[in-house]
Amino acid sequence: MEQVYLHYYENSIHFSAIDGISLEFEGWRFNLRDSNTEPLLRLNVESKQNIALMNDKVEELTKLIKKLDI
Repeated sequence: MEQVYLHYYENSIHFSAIDGISLEFEGWRFNLRDSNTEPLLRLNVESKQNIALMNDKVEELTKLIKKLDI
């Protein structure tokens, strides 16, 4: 998860390491964390009234996570 943080932190306006990593940007945010009950990562992406942006960021993050083999 550190690699994802390093990829995004410069453009973020807020960061939290509580319950995984959470980064907030202008108009969208995401949380990435290990599941407490299953051997997998959980990704939550939210956007303020911009579904296209949210979908783009889900795709972008998913590709990065797969590339990094997290």
